[in-house]
Amino acid sequence: PASQYVYRLYLNDAFVGAGPPRGFNGVNRYNSFDVTALLRAGEENVIGALNYTAQDQHFLFQMRVIYEDGDSALVVSNSEWLALDGDAAIVD
Repeated sequence: PASQYVYRLYLNDAFVGAGPPRGFNGVNRYNSFDVTALLRAGEENVIGALNYTAQDQHFLFQMRVIYEDGDSALVVSNSEWLALDGDAAIVD
């Protein structure tokens, strides 16, 4: 069912990309985007995704942040992420 997902990803009101990528021989692929220019240092950054799926309604997200000093952090989707029905979403 995971291959049915269709999404548009945003960061700080900027369009990042869309998916999913095509799988091959039953292997799922993942999109990867460089969002460095969209991040706001010292401010709150907001990730948004419009995701369509008819069943198994989940959105998997992972972003590795690498800081200038070499430290890194992993941002992943989890049950704390807020969601709303797509009928209530407004897209420009």
